[in-house]
Amino acid sequence: MALDFDDVAAIMAGKAGTVEVEEAPREEPAVIETDPRDHYPEPLFVDHPDYEGVTYRKVMAWAVFPVVDWKAVDFEVTQYQGFESHPLGVPEIDPVYIPNQSALTVLLMSDHTDLKALLVGHPGTGKTSLLEYFAAMLGRPFVRFNFDQTTDDAKLFGSLELAEGKTFFNKSDLTKSLSYPALLGMDEFSRANSFQTMLVNPLLDSKIVRVTSHDDSASEVVRAVEGWSVFGTDNTNGTGDDMDLYNSANVLDEAIRNRFDIFHTVPYMAETEERELIKHLSPSLEESLVKKLAKASAMFHKGYADRSITSAFSIRNLKAVLKLHSAGCSLGQALTYNFVTRVSDTDRPDVQETIRSIFGSEM
Repeated sequence: MALDFDDVAAIMAGKAGTVEVEEAPREEPAVIETDPRDHYPEPLFVDHPDYEGVTYRKVMAWAVFPVVDWKAVDFEVTQYQGFESHPLGVPEIDPVYIPNQSALTVLLMSDHTDLKALLVGHPGTGKTSLLEYFAAMLGRPFVRFNFDQTTDDAKLFGSLELAEGKTFFNKSDLTKSLSYPALLGMDEFSRANSFQTMLVNPLLDSKIVRVTSHDDSASEVVRAVEGWSVFGTDNTNGTGDDMDLYNSANVLDEAIRNRFDIFHTVPYMAETEERELIKHLSPSLEESLVKKLAKASAMFHKGYADRSITSAFSIRNLKAVLKLHSAGCSLGQALTYNFVTRVSDTDRPDVQETIRSIFGSEM
């Protein structure tokens, strides 16, 4: 409180009572946030108690994966070394792979919370590639299973076989994976019919598989070990295809759809991301051609997504185009050989015009 002239005079004359003086507010010390990534001591790998020749470590997810929003994955994951020589195998790390940030975050959170995610997206969005990348970065065995009309319990889980006069149950890779901290990817899940989804229901619901005993009189329950996980991929979310792009997709029973805890749509790569991928795949390609090829790819993605064309342009197509270019073709010619020739007669004029508008005389 400020004192006026009369107050000061009264104090000096001893005539004033006690005068309350307000103290200046104390400033709280500034809180400086530190980034734990700057001083994180990565743990060492140690021998795994259950798997001979395998080492493992618990490490923060953001120390393994290039997640931009690292706070969303501020938890530990288990990373392995040594499963590369395992019969199921570990995918190789693709040095040029660029993971979709939101989908990678969903995979990490799903795996951490023991939830099942279904990745949904058009062909070429990288759904299965993301699962392979995820397993590769963690050093986990990876098994991929594709559904089709011929899928039965023998293909899924294995079958009784006869050898040297004795019967034995020959487990499928899917069933074998349950004994390891493997990642199972169930591709094209909506292509499964009602009988096939009934077969995998116990696997999705309780992480178990029932296999027939050696004498076909009883069944054995194979239960997944801790660390085993399953994810699905599909072009639809199981409710059918309103765009008539995926004729083999079935409408899944709601009870089966409910076995997946998270549905996440994986988009096509952004044009800027695709430029970076092209640079990785073809470092010597001129910048102007990098931009043109990324633009063409983005336009094909958009056309397929909005049904103006009926053929998808994927990363596989992109790699093929770059290989043709390295062999001497112009990019326009490479696109013609790889993509124009595969589109429908109805779509071909529009696709050719798109390429011509971008590459001009380079056709």
